[in-house]
Formats: sequence, C-alpha cells, structure tokens
Amino acid sequence: MMFSWTVFLIVLAVGVAQLAVGVVFGRFLPLRSAPPAPAHLPDLQARLATAEERLQSQAAEIESHAVAARTDPLTRLSNRRVFEEELDWRLAERGRNGTGFALVLIDLDHFKQLNDTHGHLAGDQALRAVAEVIRGLLREGELAARVGGEEFALILPEGNPGAAQQRAETVRAALAVQRFSVGGANRTLLLRLTASIGLALADGRDSYAALVRRADEALYAAKHSGRNCVFFHDGRRCRRVERAAHDESRLDALCGDLRQRVAEVVAQPVAQP
Repeated sequence: MMFSWTVFLIVLAVGVAQLAVGVVFGRFLPLRSAPPAPAHLPDLQARLATAEERLQSQAAEIESHAVAARTDPLTRLSNRRVFEEELDWRLAERGRNGTGFALVLIDLDHFKQLNDTHGHLAGDQALRAVAEVIRGLLREGELAARVGGEEFALILPEGNPGAAQQRAETVRAALAVQRFSVGGANRTLLLRLTASIGLALADGRDSYAALVRRADEALYAAKHSGRNCVFFHDGRRCRRVERAAHDESRLDALCGDLRQRVAEVVAQPVAQP
C-alpha cells in the first residue's frame, strides 16, 4: 500500500478538530462537584461533641471518686486501705530486691481527754492540724496515712536504723514544739499535743502482721514509758530512742512555715465522707 499524503492530512485534521472540541467543552461545561453533605451531618457532629464532653466529665468524676476512696476525708492523708496496699507492696519488694524500709506508728497522747474536755469538733481540728505537720515533713518516697482515730503511720524508704530513728524523732519533736489553735471565732484554744511513736525496720522474712506487731509493741513501750517519746523494736526487744539535742530555734525554723498552713487547714470546713 502506498503512502498517501492526502489521507494523512485528512486524519490529522480530524484529530485536531476533536481535540479542539474537547478543550472547548472542558472549559465551559461545569466540572462534576462533590455531592452535598447530608443535611443531618452538622447535627451528628454536635451530638458527637456532646458525647465527648460527657465522657470527659465522667472520666473526671471517676478519677475524683477513686481519689476520695483512697483519702481520709478528715485529714486528707492516705487512708488505711492505701497504707495496707503500700505496706504489702514494700514487703514484696523487700523480699525480691532486699529494699529496706521502716514502719512508724504515731499515736497522739491523751487524745480522748482532749475530746472529752473540748469536744469532738476541737478534736477534729487537732487531727487535721497534726496531719498537716506530718505532711509538711514528708520527703520523696515517704507515705503518711491515718490508720485509726488518733493514730497515724509513716512508711519510710529507709533501711538504716540510725537514719530511721532520726526521722521518727524529728516527727516527734516537730509535733511537740507546735501549739495548735482549735475552737471557733468566739472561743479559741491553744493546745499542746505530743505523740508516742513506735518504729520497726522490715527484714526479708517479715510478713505484714509481724512487722506491724513489732512497730505496735514499740508504740506501747513508748506509751508505758511516759509518752512523748520514740521506741525502736530491733527485732529482739524495744529500746528507747534517745532524743536528739534539738535546738529550739532550729525546730521553730523547721515548723515556721507549717504554722500558717496549719491555721489555714483548721479554718477550712471538715470534708464529709
């Protein structure tokens, strides 16, 4: 077949014409647009936003209840449940890793007499003030809890007997030097409260009951020895911890910033369980 320039030019002209028509129609005909959003979409988005807000509110409420379940409502320290869980965990860590720690039991002296003489409202104010002093003395890794009426507990990450005794003695001295203001606007009392303290260090063979029993025996030894003192159970017997030569001015400096905090805490309404 021979090549024909005439046929070639005709075919080329037809192709150019088709291309031109395509360009013209492409410019002047509207492009296909996306389908319009469903009419109910804004309402659905609003409902999703409301549901998210409710979920966030419920999460915050659940967290608040969880915190309340682990906090003593009067003193705002950890409650007995938290203390028991922490003690179990520390004992397990002690058994696995040999991590030493100390248990300190603190019992306020003659507290029943305070309640009987000045009333339970004054007693509650005193407990909150004592808790604030203890809270102000806490170091990183230490736990303070209210475990009974006028009984508190400390768990100290301290396996050295001398250092643990020093910490317990510091708590005793800080409480003894304070003067606690209780009462209402028309009748304010300035009270001095002391505490008897029992101390025991965990060993690798301790159970929960054994460690608490030793600390409790040390506490009762302190009570029977005149109160306002610290006794340490060394695993065989209870012995008195000698009081450090506390400088009164140094103790005042230690507790100075606590006094304002204690006054503010006592003035606050008592939280209801």
